[in-house]
Amino acid sequence: MRGANTDAMRPSVDGVYAVYREALDGDPRDERDEVTAPRAISPAKRRSARKGLVRRIWIPLVMILVVAVGTVTVVRLHGIFGSHQHVSDAGNLDAIVAFNPKRVVYEIFGPAGATATINYLDADAQPQEVDNAALPWSFRIETTMSSVVANVIAQGDGATLGCRIIVNDVVRDQLLVEAHNAATTCLVKSA
Repeated sequence: MRGANTDAMRPSVDGVYAVYREALDGDPRDERDEVTAPRAISPAKRRSARKGLVRRIWIPLVMILVVAVGTVTVVRLHGIFGSHQHVSDAGNLDAIVAFNPKRVVYEIFGPAGATATINYLDADAQPQEVDNAALPWSFRIETTMSSVVANVIAQGDGATLGCRIIVNDVVRDQLLVEAHNAATTCLVKSA
């Protein structure tokens, strides 16, 4: 505001001190020395207060109800199906009899005098390696497990190399490769 009288807009020092003194001393109209009697609450305000309370606690109440109903249901189902009536009987242990044993034979064959490096899976499906095995080579696994993965891989130093997997006297996989330093593989996924 150029050209305006800025001194007229400033409050006087006495006016500022007067406002400051009023703030420190307080307004005599705000003093409440007498004790006021509690006022009666109207029924409409009581209903409003109840509604506010219900609005605040209805979700926790529903959660508690759901947990209680779920607990009762699970306990009843346990009682119906007898899941906590386990009685161990140490005297009823029968020896596990080997039934339907599986006999797996790995065979690697090639020209007489040749050698091969052979990798195969044992009965526990763990890889095993045989270096510079003389051909023909074979390995037998006998197990009572319900299923066995049979896998054999070989690389030889001859011109031909073959592999064969026999399960319970039945040839399940066989491959013959003719190449320089031939490599072959046989796999039976479920013996």
